Amino acid sequence: MKKFLLSFLAVLVLFCGAMANSQITNLTFAEDNSSFSVCVIGEASKDVKPDLAKIFASIETLDMDAKNSKNLNLDTFSEVVSALTDFGITEEDIVLESYTAYPSYDYTAGKTLTGYYTLTSFSVDVVDLENVKPLIDLMTEKGVTSIRSLNFEVSNLDEIYNEVLAEALQNAESKAKQLTKKTELQIVDINEESQYYSTSLYKNYSDSLQSSQFIGDLTIKAKVVVKYI
Repeated sequence: MKKFLLSFLAVLVLFCGAMANSQITNLTFAEDNSSFSVCVIGEASKDVKPDLAKIFASIETLDMDAKNSKNLNLDTFSEVVSALTDFGITEEDIVLESYTAYPSYDYTAGKTLTGYYTLTSFSVDVVDLENVKPLIDLMTEKGVTSIRSLNFEVSNLDEIYNEVLAEALQNAESKAKQLTKKTELQIVDINEESQYYSTSLYKNYSDSLQSSQFIGDLTIKAKVVVKYI
């Protein structure tokens, strides 16, 4: 019987792992009903207002002289950084993401050199969401050619996620007790699957964006697959 139960539990562990994508619960008893195992999925979520933003921008220059292209690009980047620090952004919140330089060719009529591209990409962390639009305006005025993306975050993500994770575990326990009609259960296996995504749709950048009221909530989710006996 002991050997049978060990084999039974091993199979159930594999079954619980597969359940993570199937969204089902499973209650199984040993052949003689002397023991049981239940595998359930617990989920929870919480909507929160973001309090941080990250602007991803780039500066692109093209010149027939490679050196001029690079110098113009780096000079523009320096002007942007200077303007940002004058605005109140610290240098630690301005991160150089990438720098590339390469020749550009036109292949429509043979291989013809059209110039040398230089591309500098960087990000800016913003701690006051009311400054997002003014900062985008400032950067474009100083030579930024592209705002590649705008992400919103929460500063205490770990704290909030841990709260949601605890709620997901409570949800799993509640399901297990409802299925088994037991008041006391023991966890023998648990698998955590975290999810963190934004449901906010920040409207396309335009002069109509005046405040953070256009920013939607972030939804923080947690999911656990738990086996009880």
